[in-house]
Amino acid sequence: MRYFLIAFLFLPIFYSNAQDASNASAQKKAPMGSVTTRSNSPVVTRSNDIKGSKRTDKSKAIWYPKGKAPKHKAGVVKETSEEEDANSARGMLKEESAAYRKEAARLQSLRDFNGALTYYKKAWQFDPNNIETVNDLGVVYESLNDPSSAVVMYKKALEMNPNYLPAYTNLAFLYESRNDTRNASYYWQKRYELGRQGDYWTNIAKQHLIDLGTYPEVHKAKMDKEASLLVQDLAYSRAERAQDNIKDARLHFYMGTQLYSKKNYGEALKEFESALALNPQDEDLRLQIMDFYKKTEEAYAKDKILTETQDALSYVKDDDYYTAEEKLRSALSTVYRASQEK
Repeated sequence: MRYFLIAFLFLPIFYSNAQDASNASAQKKAPMGSVTTRSNSPVVTRSNDIKGSKRTDKSKAIWYPKGKAPKHKAGVVKETSEEEDANSARGMLKEESAAYRKEAARLQSLRDFNGALTYYKKAWQFDPNNIETVNDLGVVYESLNDPSSAVVMYKKALEMNPNYLPAYTNLAFLYESRNDTRNASYYWQKRYELGRQGDYWTNIAKQHLIDLGTYPEVHKAKMDKEASLLVQDLAYSRAERAQDNIKDARLHFYMGTQLYSKKNYGEALKEFESALALNPQDEDLRLQIMDFYKKTEEAYAKDKILTETQDALSYVKDDDYYTAEEKLRSALSTVYRASQEK
């Protein structure tokens, strides 16, 4: 009976230990990522089946409530970084293009035109906006006796920049070598017109136009253009001078009226004559000057007649009849002119 009581007391402890061992064994057998239930049956779950979500990085796992995870916002720093990356990429492409161009030029100098063509094409592929590469391709195509492709490249260069002078020169040479005088003259003319006077290639273009017999036309066109500009400049200068003439005429007219009011008719006439000589392009002003000029001329004539007649009488009193006669003759001559003008 005593042994039976001891066994009864220790029975719960043995049962508990066995249960723990059984649970541990079940956990070891459960697959990774599963959840062990009370019944010890492993149940595989997904993260979407539970509330919240897990965002992990390489260092640690952080749990955020659902919808509360922080969001990365694009900022200035990121845009600047992208722009720098783009500039860096473009720089690398241009460096690659320059390396290919250098090798192409080397092969071209060795008269390996097929090899040069290959490398110029690669250079153009890496930097399609390099106009010099496009022009170089035209030169190589010419060397390979492919004028059609050369023309395409030269004209492509002019599409990229209508003021790119080497392309005009190369097209002129190409057409001239094929006895195409019309096209050769056209491109030599463009090279001549766009070039600076005294420039080496401008003079070369002029000489070729002379040799082709088309220089006079180019020269005439250039002279007509220069003449047109000169006419515009002259017209502008005349307009400026006309305004200046009006200002000067007004000044002389004002001075003349002041002298007229002081009965200094001789000096007033000089001022009015100076005003009219400027031929001011102001009709009202010109009419005013002419009106005052006539009035002043009449007043001057009358004053001269009276003065000379009085002088003649004075000489008669002094018995100087010879001088008196001269004064009277001058007075009568003035009277005659005044009467004719009226």
